[in-house]
Amino acid sequence: QIESSYTSLSKLSASHDHKPRVMLNTPYRDSWFLPSKNSYMVQLIEQAGGNTFTAEGEGNSSAPIDIEQAILYATQSDIWLNPSGCNSIAELVRLNPKFADTPPITNVKVWNNNARQTPMGGSDFWESGVVRPDIILQDLAKILHPEIMPAHNLYYHKQLR
Repeated sequence: QIESSYTSLSKLSASHDHKPRVMLNTPYRDSWFLPSKNSYMVQLIEQAGGNTFTAEGEGNSSAPIDIEQAILYATQSDIWLNPSGCNSIAELVRLNPKFADTPPITNVKVWNNNARQTPMGGSDFWESGVVRPDIILQDLAKILHPEIMPAHNLYYHKQLR
């Protein structure tokens, strides 16, 4: 059932002509880590009908990029996903005031994958999401193409305000 649900939604989502541009993550110390094009997260976003800025190179690991390059990508993005531990747009802007003028911030199009946390602060996205990629894909499809999933309530993700 999980595979069938995932495959059906992937075909529907990926068939959209409009593919929102997605920014991922936030800076860590003086670097911003972006996943490579073969990473799990990038594959999910593409199968949900989006385009993601990625690190150069093959493989499935993340690589650092300069903060300046990341800010440029953020200004070219429609949506921002998984900004680390941020729980509000204000927190995200406090990390770097230059974020305030980016389209995902001004249009309130920022979601984090920390809607479900354990009492110790762990993310259920990384715990149960690995065995329920269909639910992650449903969340991403709802975020990227809300008209596809009008009745879906986000499970792992929450919109930041």
